[in-house]
Amino acid sequence: MKKTMKQKAEKKDLNYFMNLRYKVEIVPLAEEDGGGYEARIPQLGREAFRGYGENVEEALAHLEVVKRDLFEMYLRDGVGIPEPEKEEERYSGRILLRIPFYLHEELSKLAKEQDISLNQLLNHLIERGLASIKYEDQEGVDSLSKNASKSANLKELESQIREEYVSKLNSKPPKNNKF
Repeated sequence: MKKTMKQKAEKKDLNYFMNLRYKVEIVPLAEEDGGGYEARIPQLGREAFRGYGENVEEALAHLEVVKRDLFEMYLRDGVGIPEPEKEEERYSGRILLRIPFYLHEELSKLAKEQDISLNQLLNHLIERGLASIKYEDQEGVDSLSKNASKSANLKELESQIREEYVSKLNSKPPKNNKF
């Protein structure tokens, strides 16, 4: 039976494990211990996966030799080798937010009135909203029921803004209508 491409890709041999990116710690060694550096992979065993050198590059090179030797032994003896732990999610500070066009217009106008960027306005409003939610939770306020009534008020306000915007659209003559 032929192996599929996926089965071939999933072959976890020595090269597969050697190319994985494990988190490496570099630790300077005390002069009384001989100086230099230790490179280690804590996830694979602080005491087993260690390389030493007079400088960081030598310690990393030695760690690669140790890693290869131990991986070869583990694979030969059928010992499981864990894959690198996934790093915690990183936050770039950028989000894509889809909002109704009328809300975009209202926010843009407000930012212009305040003489700030739309980004600054949104940051301020989000921080204020988040602080309000955190404060309510700290005060022991039943934030769910309070938020439910706020949500109803917001929906009413949203409906009013939408109606105002639609009425503005309906009152404006169409531009460049060439029918």
